[in-house]
Amino acid sequence: MILNGNKLVTALFVTIATSIAHADTVPAPELVTFTAGTPAKAAEVNANFGGLKTYGSALNEIVTTQAALIEALENKVTALENEGSNTNDEFIIPVKGDDLVIGYTNRIPTLNDSTILIKTKFGLAIIDNTEDGNYVIKGYNEAKSELSENQIYFTDAQCLNAHVLTSGGEYGKSFTFTKNGSPANGNLIVTSSGDKTSYLLSKNAQIDTTTVNFIQKSWEGVCGESYTASADVVSFPVEKLTVETHGLKSFYTAITVGDFITH
Repeated sequence: MILNGNKLVTALFVTIATSIAHADTVPAPELVTFTAGTPAKAAEVNANFGGLKTYGSALNEIVTTQAALIEALENKVTALENEGSNTNDEFIIPVKGDDLVIGYTNRIPTLNDSTILIKTKFGLAIIDNTEDGNYVIKGYNEAKSELSENQIYFTDAQCLNAHVLTSGGEYGKSFTFTKNGSPANGNLIVTSSGDKTSYLLSKNAQIDTTTVNFIQKSWEGVCGESYTASADVVSFPVEKLTVETHGLKSFYTAITVGDFITH
């Protein structure tokens, strides 16, 4: 018989009550009473000690059993309390991309959801769909609770050394807060708004304030367009997400959330 919930709590209470009542059934030892001026025989003294030891051991077993039962009851009550207070902040539902667990989400998507918020080992990210029917991991702006995209640039003509740029440009200078020259808030997933490829901005990445000449990809993903940044631009090196190094990749053909699959 499997017990759970209130049945298990009730069963534990009954077991504890039974064990407490059982303590009264442990027979007290018959001790020899000694009187003043009467010599005590060693055998009688030893018998007293032996009886008390056996009695104490029996009571200790009951106390130990009760303590274990009480601990189990407390753990179950705590579990039930937590179960009743689950919030959307708990990312416990596994999300698989092409049959590999890539993170956890806090709710099952509804019928027409176009994005899924997941927690990966590199921080929060969003799974979004694409026009070609694939699914891509994108960045997530926690402050605004929205999808975040960045233009990715490269410092080489082969478009291998990727950078994410910030500050400067026609929209004015942006705040760029760092700790000792590297991102202050841990690892971040950033996504190229051009080729939809996802990259990791490591918390150990060092800020670059000298490079202004970059190469960028076209919307078709072709490398070769030059870009000259303003003199006040700052950038950070990023690396492309791969299954081999991160357990993640940019594109997935199928997404599973719990027992639900995409169609």
